[in-house]
Amino acid sequence: MSFYTGVNEPIPGSRNPVGYVSGLTADWLSNTTLTLNTGSCSDSLNEIDMTVATAITINGAINGVTGLDTGSLAASTFYYVYVIGDSSSNNLPTAVISTSLTGPQMPYGYDCWRLVDAKVTDGSSHFRLSYTNGQYENREFIYDTPLTVGSLTTGTNYAAAPLTGIVAPIGSPDVCFSAVFTPSAGGHIAYLRPTGATGGYAKLSGVVTSVAQYADIECTAFVASSIPSIDFKTTAATPEALALYVKSFTYNV
Repeated sequence: MSFYTGVNEPIPGSRNPVGYVSGLTADWLSNTTLTLNTGSCSDSLNEIDMTVATAITINGAINGVTGLDTGSLAASTFYYVYVIGDSSSNNLPTAVISTSLTGPQMPYGYDCWRLVDAKVTDGSSHFRLSYTNGQYENREFIYDTPLTVGSLTTGTNYAAAPLTGIVAPIGSPDVCFSAVFTPSAGGHIAYLRPTGATGGYAKLSGVVTSVAQYADIECTAFVASSIPSIDFKTTAATPEALALYVKSFTYNV
């Protein structure tokens, strides 16, 4: 049996309440593979430090180390990228992906983990092309092509728009939307808010009757029962044309 030394080396300044992380973003490589970039982090319990010195290819078509923890890639599903480590220092830190936000099913020989990124599949169970912005724990998921929230029927009362399969249910993500609002009369307003909040959170004003108004607007999504959601309404009782496309959202690792 081979034993490694110096696998889990302390990182200066890594001992803090939320744990240290630097780098370790994941890039799209193919329909079923990702590249985990180099970096360092503390594990989820802030007990050991894990360093990935060479980029790792993660294959969602296999199970176990550098693959999916269990099962097979599903459609329109978020997969969470974890660095995994061995507190005994017998195995080098590596990676695994999982649908679980509470931690992956651990391969033999590994007992520590840390969430470092998130990716999502499309309707064909292929990873969507996306980008991760952020070097440390505060990160932004950016779609290469914004995703539609779906059909929205507006009115003067707030209605919920679930963002399942579009926004990861991590914390209370700030979501950037590309919005298109076509008012039935000039001066009408479209409002967005986190589901269940009171009052308007973000708004888009229609200027001219039946002329589309385009804007990028941000709104926090509240997560309930693992579903991120926003509310929307307009100032007209009859339905008006409102389309929302998710460009990006924030999260914390």
